[in-house]
Amino acid sequence: AAVGPTATPVPPTPTATSVPPTATPTPTSAPGGSIALGNPGFETGDETGWLSGGSAHGVGTTNPHSGSYAGYNNGGWNSVFQTVSGLQPNTTYTLTAWGRLGAASAGNNSAFYVANYGGAELRTAISGTSYQQYSISFTTGANTTSAEIGHREINGSATVTYYDDFALNGGSSTPPTATATPTATAQPSGQNVTRLRFFPRAGLASRMVGGRFSGSNVSPTSNFVTLASISSTPTDGQWNEITLSNSTTYRYIKYEAPPQSYGNLAEVEFYSGSSKLNGNGFGTAGSWNNGGNTFDKALDGNTASFFDAASGDDQYVGLDLGAAAQAAAPGFSPAPGTYSSAQTVTISSATSGASIRYTTNGSAPTCSTGTAGTSATVSATTTILAIACKSGLAASTVSAATYTIGSAPTPQPGGVSRVYHIGNSLTDTINYSAMRSLVQSKGNTYDFGRHMIPGAPLDWIWDHPDSGFQEAPYGYYPNALPNYTWDAVTLQPFDRGLEDDTTAAKKFIDLARQRTANSNTQFYIFSHWMRKNSDGTLDYDAAWLRQYTGGYDGTNETKDYYQDLVANLRSQTGFLAKPVLMVPVGDVLYELNQRMKRGELPGYSNVTQLYADGIHLNNVGQLATAATFYATVYKANPAGASYASYDIVGGSADRDITDALAAAIYDAVWDVVSVHPYAGVQ
Repeated sequence: AAVGPTATPVPPTPTATSVPPTATPTPTSAPGGSIALGNPGFETGDETGWLSGGSAHGVGTTNPHSGSYAGYNNGGWNSVFQTVSGLQPNTTYTLTAWGRLGAASAGNNSAFYVANYGGAELRTAISGTSYQQYSISFTTGANTTSAEIGHREINGSATVTYYDDFALNGGSSTPPTATATPTATAQPSGQNVTRLRFFPRAGLASRMVGGRFSGSNVSPTSNFVTLASISSTPTDGQWNEITLSNSTTYRYIKYEAPPQSYGNLAEVEFYSGSSKLNGNGFGTAGSWNNGGNTFDKALDGNTASFFDAASGDDQYVGLDLGAAAQAAAPGFSPAPGTYSSAQTVTISSATSGASIRYTTNGSAPTCSTGTAGTSATVSATTTILAIACKSGLAASTVSAATYTIGSAPTPQPGGVSRVYHIGNSLTDTINYSAMRSLVQSKGNTYDFGRHMIPGAPLDWIWDHPDSGFQEAPYGYYPNALPNYTWDAVTLQPFDRGLEDDTTAAKKFIDLARQRTANSNTQFYIFSHWMRKNSDGTLDYDAAWLRQYTGGYDGTNETKDYYQDLVANLRSQTGFLAKPVLMVPVGDVLYELNQRMKRGELPGYSNVTQLYADGIHLNNVGQLATAATFYATVYKANPAGASYASYDIVGGSADRDITDALAAAIYDAVWDVVSVHPYAGVQ
C-alpha cells in the first residue's frame, strides 16, 4: 500500500495515449421524442460511435435488418456499447433494437442491455434465428443524466448474434406500456461476484499482467482470497472481461495491481450476473507527483481517466459493498469475562434471519462447519468462535469471546484499556477484533479507535482528516484525540523521511494533549516490517539492518530509521509525562527469521512465509504483530494468550496455527520486547 512523497526517486509513469471517447450524442429534448444515437444502424459500415469489448465483433453486409449493414458478435466475451448523455433525471426511456441469432441456442446467452442509469442493470435475451424487435424500459435515477446501452454475450458462449437499428425514445413522466417482446429484469445486488470488467490505462495494458482480483469478509486490507488473475496482456483501448465460477459472497472486493505497475488502470467494474455491484470505493492513497490520478479515477465510469499511484508497488482499488451486504457479527450474552460458575452463553446476530455456527475447540467456524445453534454451555475456561450467515449476504466476520470459569487471570501491569491507532493497512494487521479476544484471555480489556487510510503516511492522514476508515463512537482523529481519553496512541510512519515523520507525529501528539486527561497518554511509534522487492524476493536480515541514509531508498523503514525517529521525537517532546516508545514489530520479525533459519519453528524456514503479498502479512504474521502490541502496550509476556481468533484460514496465504507455533511466536516476541531499549518494558 505504498505512497511516496513527491521527491521519491521513482521513474515517472509514461504519458497516457488517448482513449477512444465514449459516444455522447446530444438527445432531443421533446418529451416522448427520439434520442439521437451514434450510428444506430451501423450504416457507416463500421463501429463508429460505439465502444467495444473483446475482438470477435464487427459490422458487415450479412443479415442486416434494414439498410446495407448490421453489427455482429461471433461469441465469447464481446460487447458493443455507447453512453448516451443529456437525459433527464427521474424520467422513463425505452431502448429498442432488432436482433437475431445465427443459429438456434438453448441458452439465453446474447442480450441487449441498459446500465449505469441510476438503477440495477437491465437486459433482455435474444432468441430465435429471425429478426425480432426487443425493448427495455428504464427510469433514470434522481441525479442521473446518462445511460449505457448496448449488446453483449452473457456468459462467453459461442452464440453468433446479429443486431441492428437501435433506438432510444422517451422523456415521458410515466412509464410507457410494455411491448410484447422479451422483458428485462433487474438483477439483485449484494450477491457473489461472477464477472469482472476492466479497462486498461491507454498504452499501458501490459502493466496489468500479474494483477489479481480478490475478496474478503474481514476488512478492506486483510484476509483476501484470490478470485482471478491476469496472466496475459489485456486488450488495450477497450473493456476486458473475466467470468468467475465463484459461489462465495464477499463484502470487500478489489483489484490488486502487480509490482511496478503504479496501480495503472482506467476503470474496473464488479458484477453479480448482469447486475453491476455498487459500494464505497477504497484504495491506496495518493497519486504520482500529486497529479490527481487517485484510485477513485478507476471507479468514476470514465475510461479516459485512470489511477496512477504515487509509487510502483502494493497498489489496489476496490469496493466495500457496505454493512448491509454482510451479516452482522455475532454478539454474546453474558459478556465475555470471568465467572465463578458455568455459564450458558447466548449467541446472536443483529441480522434478522441469520443462522449461527460456533466452535469451542479453537478451529474457525464457517457457514457449513461448526455447531449450528445459538446457545453454548461453558463450564471451563473457553474461547467461543462464532459466525453469522444468511443467504444472499456475505458471511460475518468471526467473533471471539473468552470465558474464564473460576479464578480470574491476573490483570497485566500495563493498566491499559483504551487505545487509538493511526496508520494505514499495516496498522490494520493487528486485526482489532481478534486482538480484543487475545487481550481478554490475559485478563485485560481492549477498547480501540482508529483512523486508517490505505497506503497513507502520517502527514497524508493529517491532511485528510475526514477520509479513510474509523470506528464509532470515536471517529476520525480530529474528533477522537481531543474529545476522548486515551491510555495509549500508536502512530505508524510510512514512506516519509525523519523530519516529515517527526513533524506529523508531533501534530497528533499535540492535538491529543489538548484534552487535559490525555496528559498521561503513552505515545508509541509502530515500527513495521520490511516490504519485499518488486521481484518478490527479500533478504530480511540485510534489509532490516541497513543504516538510514536520509533518502527514500528503503532505509526509511529499517531498524536504524525507527530508532532515529523515536530518539528525534523524544528530543522534541521533553514535555511529555512519558517518553515516546516503540512497538518493535520489525525487530520481532527479524528475531523470528533467525529462529526459522535455525529450524526452531517447524514448517518455517524464512520470515517471508508470514507474508500475504509484497507487504501485508497472513494470519500467522497478524498473530505475531498483535502479540508484539500486547507485550509492549500491556507490558506483559503474551505466553498462554488465546490465539484462536487468529487461527482462521480465510485468505489465500493463511496457514493453520498450532499450540507449538503460537508458543514459539510468543517466546520470540517476549525475548525481543522485554529487553528492547525503546519498548518501555525492561
